[in-house]
Amino acid sequence: MAVDKVVVPGESGEYGITVGHSPIISQLQPGVVTVFHLSGESVKYFIPGGFAITHANSVTDISVPEAVNLADFEESTVKSSLSEATQAASSAPEGSIAKAQAQIEVNTLSAIARALNILV
Repeated sequence: MAVDKVVVPGESGEYGITVGHSPIISQLQPGVVTVFHLSGESVKYFIPGGFAITHANSVTDISVPEAVNLADFEESTVKSSLSEATQAASSAPEGSIAKAQAQIEVNTLSAIARALNILV
């Protein structure tokens, strides 16, 4: 499918990329990448962060560890996982690796919840 526009969660804020976009390299924050097809269809993917590189020829490379279609998430799973991660973060010793890992999980799951408009 031909793509009309892609909207990415840049570190400085969300921005759209279309044909003729100026070359740019951007760090991506956890959030939603939305792909708008010429047909009018759009698909949304959650990403945990990464990089976007738009070249002079308007081709954009998006490099992320994973991208998950928003339709694949279940609200109950996101809520329960976020609750467990929050509990782990609050009970882990300050300055520990366990605390850091749990906090990353909380931040990522919170971003997923926001993307899905889930109230937690």
